[in-house]
Amino acid sequence: MSVHRLDGTFLFPTLAKSRQLLLHFRFVAQAFVSGLSGYVFDTAIRGNFDPFLSQLNFSLSTQDSRRPSFSDVFELAQCHSALLNDILSACMLRSGQKGLGDLLRHSMEIVLEFAIVVGDLQRERMEEYQASPIIEELYKKFCVKMTMLVSLILSSFLTLCLIVGYCYRQKF
Repeated sequence: MSVHRLDGTFLFPTLAKSRQLLLHFRFVAQAFVSGLSGYVFDTAIRGNFDPFLSQLNFSLSTQDSRRPSFSDVFELAQCHSALLNDILSACMLRSGQKGLGDLLRHSMEIVLEFAIVVGDLQRERMEEYQASPIIEELYKKFCVKMTMLVSLILSSFLTLCLIVGYCYRQKF
């Protein structure tokens, strides 16, 4: 998304604060989308799928041995079901993770609305004085969602740390 119009002029040529907010919001939104996309593909999907594929490859390479990885197709189906369950959980798509999933979805919707406003401004379907308050409001909403998201993730992480610490103490 460029901040220049096709004729070479900047978006928000007369509203410097709005141009600064546009550049900042664009950077923050792009970092959020890039980070989320990277997490989903690299951690949530690949992090769960690669060990499953390794287990399959090991099973195929040891067909002649006495202990194959999967005793029958039902065990393979059970492992595949567990894999899909882990991926859904990592992508925050489980019903128990509805709050976190909704925050992510709403944050992505705000980024999409921002992109639409910038696109309308660039195509001159909207004047800069009309777009400026919309972008300010979207940025405020985005900041609120990000604050809620970070606090929810931190509270979940701290809860997990307390549980692990408790279990560790009980073990010894």
